[in-house]
Amino acid sequence: MQFGGRREIPELFYKLSARIRGFRGVLMSAFYSIGSDHPGTGLGGKIAPEAGDGPNARPGEQPGAQTDAQTCAPNDAQTDAQPGAGLGPRSTPEGAPQVLGLPGHDPGPMSRAADAAEPLRESFRLLISVGQDAQRRDPERATACFRQAAGLAHALQDSFEESRAWCFLGTAELQAGRFDTAEPALRTALELVKQAASRAEPPEGTLAEDGGDSGSADAIPLDHATILNALGLLRLREGRVDDGLASLREGFSLTTSLPAAGQAGLVRAETLEYLGMAYTLRGESAQALRYYEEALETRRAAKDAAGIAKDLNQLGNLRHRMGQYAEAVICYRQALEGMRAL
Repeated sequence: MQFGGRREIPELFYKLSARIRGFRGVLMSAFYSIGSDHPGTGLGGKIAPEAGDGPNARPGEQPGAQTDAQTCAPNDAQTDAQPGAGLGPRSTPEGAPQVLGLPGHDPGPMSRAADAAEPLRESFRLLISVGQDAQRRDPERATACFRQAAGLAHALQDSFEESRAWCFLGTAELQAGRFDTAEPALRTALELVKQAASRAEPPEGTLAEDGGDSGSADAIPLDHATILNALGLLRLREGRVDDGLASLREGFSLTTSLPAAGQAGLVRAETLEYLGMAYTLRGESAQALRYYEEALETRRAAKDAAGIAKDLNQLGNLRHRMGQYAEAVICYRQALEGMRAL
């Protein structure tokens, strides 16, 4: 997918594209330096294959082909800054590296790689944020940003952050009704978050600080549950209700031991809502009612006003189908009051 022209892309993307190319170059050169300084470490080779190359290709990508990630910012965008300018250690006139104002002190290639990685992480966060902002008004741009974010996380060899980017992408494709591209993206996210769990990621300094509760160890199971929720919803929309229920039950099991407040409560409430939807599709209204009521209580514990109003509306719909008209009217009125208060 390509964008129509430069006029459709804000200046932010031109600047971001140039920064990303520069940061990636510095990161690669630092890791090549590690391999040359420490023979046999295995770090001197190609550590960040481009998306679509070799066995690391992601779903729907052809080797060497331009991906949607590359369309988030045009390839011909340039700025006055040189790639990687200002990111490496400064040098004195004598050529000795200078860090923190200490002439002659060289932190070594590992430190240089870490310094280069942090701007990449900042660019990752920016791409995710821009993608989320564009998701409703410009889905094509949103998916391009999420793909490029996944590429950055892949270059950083951070499976946790990469799983989040693929989950955002899969969810965006699902919301756009593109089920054929949503499922492989979500499956990739699921595989990556399992890898992160097996390696006890997320490491310090990653987006785990923004996930879970205060960046705790809850981040990985919450992201895992979020991906399973999206897969469950996808299967419900495809009419695969039993498969959807299996994913949702697995996701729910990941959140039962976590606090009901905060992000864990929101993820659990989403799972309960989808379970209510699944049992509604199966014609089991009483079971669906139980899940929707539990979702409502979870939203209330999390103090999620918008979620409370949404669940009240769903309860009104369900009670109306069950012939409980007086109870349905009460739910509708409470939902309307809640929406007006937002």
